[in-house]
Amino acid sequence: MKSDILEKELERYIIELSWKSSKIEGNTYTLLETENLIKQGEEATGRSKQEALMILNHKDAFKTIVNHRDEFQKLTTANILELHNALTKGLNISSGFRRQAVGITGTTYKPPENEWQIKEAFERMIGVVNETEYPPEKALIVAALIAYIQPFQTETKEPLVCYPMHYFWRMITFLYPIEVSARMSIRRR
Repeated sequence: MKSDILEKELERYIIELSWKSSKIEGNTYTLLETENLIKQGEEATGRSKQEALMILNHKDAFKTIVNHRDEFQKLTTANILELHNALTKGLNISSGFRRQAVGITGTTYKPPENEWQIKEAFERMIGVVNETEYPPEKALIVAALIAYIQPFQTETKEPLVCYPMHYFWRMITFLYPIEVSARMSIRRR
């Protein structure tokens, strides 16, 4: 794939990923406002600085993965925490794993209760992911197990449920199709 086409694809993908992922967290920016923020650096009128920062954090996290794609081929606790910290920078959200027990309304399931249990479950998840070769399968495992483990908190201080599933799924699967299409001259859908 030509580099200028790839750049346009990446830019479009960053805009849409940043908008959709932020929207899941309650962000009220529209797609056009998100595009203007990312391309021009102009915050939307009537929107909070927190919302703009959330979108820009998504852009930065995405660029981190693209610029260090080799490091993200094998997941580690450190690189996932680095990504989480990039996503939550300046948003007054705890860094690292959550430090208190949480419950999930409507179910009897109880996620790991403390930081040590979370870390142990997280390390097992990483082992399973790194033993898996097919990137979409890796992404599905991460999405399911992060929702199961509930390791992080959101801006609202609630445990994450759909946010990491959406974000990690899109980030990990993004890297694979671009490489395939570049090698095989097949367009990414």
